[in-house]
Amino acid sequence: MRSKNTTLLAVLLATAVTAICTAHRAAAAPPGGLKPDQVLVVANANSTASRDLAGFYASRRGIPKRNIVLVKTTETYMISRKNYQENISRPIIQAMLERRLDRHIRGICLIWGVPVRITESTVVKTPTSAPSPSDEIEAFYKTQTKEALAKMAVYCELLPLVGTPPTRLPPLPPDRIENVADLFAKPLPIPTEKMPATKVLFERLRKNVVRRQIKVRFMSDETTRPIAERQLMALQREIYGLRGLIDYLKDSRTAKPPDVKALGKMLEKVENGLGRLSRPETPKTLANARAKIELLKLSGGLRLVAGYAAKYDKSAAKPPVQHRKVNKLLTKTTASLDSELALLWYGGYRIEGSLANPLHWKFRPAVRNKGKGALMTARIDAPSPALARRIINDSITVEKTGLKGVFYIDSGLPPRFAKAANNTGYRAYDSRFRALHSFVTKHTNMKAVLDTSAQLFAPGKCPDAALYAGWYSLMKYVPAFTWKTGAVGWHTASFEAANLRNPKSPQWCPQMLINGVAATVGAVDEPLLMAFPAPEEFYPLLMTGKYTIAECYWRTTPRVSWQMTLIADPLYNPFKANPQISSKLLPPGLAP
Repeated sequence: MRSKNTTLLAVLLATAVTAICTAHRAAAAPPGGLKPDQVLVVANANSTASRDLAGFYASRRGIPKRNIVLVKTTETYMISRKNYQENISRPIIQAMLERRLDRHIRGICLIWGVPVRITESTVVKTPTSAPSPSDEIEAFYKTQTKEALAKMAVYCELLPLVGTPPTRLPPLPPDRIENVADLFAKPLPIPTEKMPATKVLFERLRKNVVRRQIKVRFMSDETTRPIAERQLMALQREIYGLRGLIDYLKDSRTAKPPDVKALGKMLEKVENGLGRLSRPETPKTLANARAKIELLKLSGGLRLVAGYAAKYDKSAAKPPVQHRKVNKLLTKTTASLDSELALLWYGGYRIEGSLANPLHWKFRPAVRNKGKGALMTARIDAPSPALARRIINDSITVEKTGLKGVFYIDSGLPPRFAKAANNTGYRAYDSRFRALHSFVTKHTNMKAVLDTSAQLFAPGKCPDAALYAGWYSLMKYVPAFTWKTGAVGWHTASFEAANLRNPKSPQWCPQMLINGVAATVGAVDEPLLMAFPAPEEFYPLLMTGKYTIAECYWRTTPRVSWQMTLIADPLYNPFKANPQISSKLLPPGLAP
């Protein structure tokens, strides 16, 4: 018999899912490699070189001719948003619908000759911009923030009491979805201190949870431990939601754990509902806001609710002065055409700034939608059509034997970042390179060279370069590498694809392509550090040999409708013939 609490949870879930809007479908790529007939090839009808290259690519990859779409657009590097919508996105939609490709296509390959960058919109407040929350919605969020923080403060006081039985312990429900209040002696403790700052409270909670987890794991009392386990699981779910509870159960030694698969299915329904919420993220109605908060509570707990609701509370403190420039950047309406095109089937989203990538492996990882979702985009592009053709040939050639050579990883915090007042984010990103080197060295047979100095690899010091990840020489390519055929690499720095078709540009993307790489990643404008793929996720996923480069990029790039572009044959799989890593070694969920 199902517990009352479980029944209420199911009702709540059904009500919330019904209430939310379904204007968008945030669908992750289904399992299995990207196939040629799932790729749409887009070329510029006004460019002979673009049309010829599209036909050549489709022929070499076995892509059906019906998958080639010719758009009549400018041959320049940049395009206005109006012309992008009228001359590129709408014709693509029309062609896909007429050819009945709309539910089959998973990726789009843009061919040399199609514009690269969408320029700043003259009108910022477009019909698709996010509306300001009403006073009623703002008051709702303000209340939710306060309530979530207050509950978490109480739970900070409860955590040290884990293992202390209540006066009357309720029967154990089959699925272990329990209320915290039922498992502790009443009344619940009241925080004795003034409410700490939010970050302080979050960190205090985290530490207290970890301490209780360790203590419960090593409890030997057969009477006390089951009670402590129930209490800790209930707190874990309240604070961190179903996600946190499932993560905890995977690593814990709970004697009689709840059914993790059943919890996973419940989480899938919750996150499916979240994925279908209308954009912009600021809800237009109070009912919409309530539905999202309830789903957030179930998915990520009070910790997630407090962080989300605070974003829409106008009474929250203004950001520090040093962040105002960054915030201005985040409202830009410029974008990589490729990144914007990924949301081809999405309507009504805000164009200012970036959006969370629906294909990212951490974004609603359980969602599997049969409808039209985000698309994996890439472009076969370079400073000349001949170089673009070389990308195609090199990619196909290398796939037959597999990419071999040296992996060069350039870590070391650049001096300009080391001097920054707040360099926590820079240090965190720099640690990604060291983590990547450690993983590759431990789990593959590929030679990996790590440089941890503040200087970059010196010119001519990197022979047989097959893979590369590093930073930070802004718009100044360093010719350190002798690239192997089919090489993959990118340099983490701003604007490195801002002059992609200029052979004289010193930027990294054009120069890497001229010097021999087959695939790279770059920004057409200032993307901020948060926009780059995580190298310690992208490269290991690529080295499994199971996924194309487009799949690896779109599972690891955090933002969309933004400044990043993948320059590569989207079907390129450099390790198909010589996989280096088992997908079982990757973080759970990274490999689909």
